[in-house]
Order: sequence, then C-alpha cells, then structure tokens
Amino acid sequence: MYGGLSMKFQQLKHFKALAEIRHYAKTAKYLCISQSYLSTSILNLEKEIGFSLFDRNNRNVVLNRNGTIFLEFVNRLLELLDEGIEYVREMNENYSYVNIGILPEVSSLLGPKFFSSIDLNHENERIKVNVKKISKYSKDLFQDLKNFKLDIIFTTKDNINFDKKILDYSSACPSNPRETLNNIVLVPVLNQKFVLLVSKNHELSRYESIRISQALNYPFIKYTDNTSLDDYVQSLFEITNNRIYDVSYTVDTYELAAGLAASGLGIAIVPDLPYLDYIDAHKINISYPVYSRTIYMAIIKNDHINPQTKKVYNEVFKYAKKNNLISKNFKYKLHL
Repeated sequence: MYGGLSMKFQQLKHFKALAEIRHYAKTAKYLCISQSYLSTSILNLEKEIGFSLFDRNNRNVVLNRNGTIFLEFVNRLLELLDEGIEYVREMNENYSYVNIGILPEVSSLLGPKFFSSIDLNHENERIKVNVKKISKYSKDLFQDLKNFKLDIIFTTKDNINFDKKILDYSSACPSNPRETLNNIVLVPVLNQKFVLLVSKNHELSRYESIRISQALNYPFIKYTDNTSLDDYVQSLFEITNNRIYDVSYTVDTYELAAGLAASGLGIAIVPDLPYLDYIDAHKINISYPVYSRTIYMAIIKNDHINPQTKKVYNEVFKYAKKNNLISKNFKYKLHL
C-alpha cells in the first residue's frame, strides 16, 4: 500500500491494455481474462485513485483527460519495472562478475597489478573483477554499495561525520548511524601518502621536505568541495589549525592539480602516485603533519553475498592481514 492506495500492477496493466485497444471484449480476450473481471478491475482502480479514466459508450471506451495524463505515468512506471526485472535477471546470470567501485586516485594502486597478485579462481573458474564505477565522491560509492549496484568499494572515510550520514542513507535503515555502520564492514587495505608538488623553478623547489605551515603564503590549487581529495586536504590543515588563504585554481582531479602545479600556476597537495614520475615537477615530502590516509575495502554485511564476491573479499582480507594492515582483533572473514 502506498499513500493509502492498494492498487496492483495487474490493474495498471489492465488499464494500459484497455487504453490501447479501446474495447472491453477485445481487451479481455487479449489478456486472457473474462470481460466482467476486466470491468471490475478498471472500476476498482478508478475507485481507488478517485477519478474516472474513460468515457464509456456501450462496449467502446475512450480515454478522458484524466486517463490520458495518467497513462503517461503508468507507461513510465511499467517500463521502469521491466528495466528492474531485466537488470536483476542479468545480474544473477553474470554471477562470475564482481562489480567494484573505486576512487580515481586509488585506481592506479588497486588496478590490474594488485588483483593479479591475489588468487581469483573459484571452482575452476576465473572471477572477473569489473571496475563498474570510478567516482571522486566517497558518498556516491557508499550509496551504490547500499543500493547493491556495487559489490565491493575501495574508498576512504576521512571525514567520519560525513560517512555516518552516508551510511544512514536509506530511510529503511536504523535512525542511529552507528547501527547502520555495523551493516558495512571496512577493511584497511593500504595507506596512501601525500606530497606537496611545485614547479621545478618554484621558490620551494629547493626543499626535499617541508612543514605545511611553510607553504601557506603561496597560491594553492584546491580540490572541489566534498570530494575525497578535498576531505583529506581539509583534515591536513585542521590538524595544524590553518587554512588555505590564497586559491589559484579549483579542480576535480589530482591529475589536473599536478599539471597546473608543474606549469607554475600554483602549488598542490597530491597523492604520491607513480603518475608523478612522468611529469616535469618537483615533489616535496610533508614532514609535518605526518598524515597519510587509509584506503578501505567496504562490503555490505548480509546473508546474500554471492560466492565470487566472498572470494574477492577474503583474498583482499588475506592481503591486508599479510601486510599488517588489520589489527589482530579484527576477524570478520566471510565463509564460502
């Protein structure tokens, strides 16, 4: 029941068919039901929604103004239902795929080389890891995980208040974010270091290591608000009770930030990735605050995880254990 209505999809299909055929007897024959059953179904639908849908003339019927408008919405609803059925059917048929979501600045670290280093064979079949979504927003990844569009995500939780709101995303979830947090398992997978990037002829290029406070007088290249990178940089400055005073550019990605910094159009805090070795810029280690961020593997904790997803999770879990990224008290392993 929705909004006080108890209409059935069957009634909507009856309405759609009658609207197109415009004849009770022919419509009933098409639907393989009796004419009286069809008539009762339409009358009940009109009674429930509170307005008539047809102008009747003996056995011929024509949509009235209400019916014409209502038909547009019914068509959209039934099409959406068909799409949903087809999507779930395809998802079940492609069980050997594990759909993951990932931050762009993490994808180069957890790419083909990483997944080729773990065992992805299950019952003599090679599991296919499908990078279905790359998003600069942790919020988007958590939402798609909660909506079962993604099986596993690799992301951060730099801003815990921000993440609690996301984990309390669904109205069906408990009102207490801590309860909702228990539905998602977060496994630390790696630590990501950040550096300050400047052009090779910049005043700061004489340094190999620097305190963040020494860079405050220079124009910064800032990241778009609420992106994962912006969360990290803001946290970095909060530790030192400082903020960016002069912004030369605002960008979405670390590649853009690095390119602008290399061109002398500002300085940028960027993740220390292999990509930086291929651009003409100077990389400076940040000596204070010493603050790296943790990349987590996140998965929904429920009883309906397919075996392939469990296999990928457990292999990454083993990798994290082997590299001492998980505390000894953390023992959440999925049983195949």
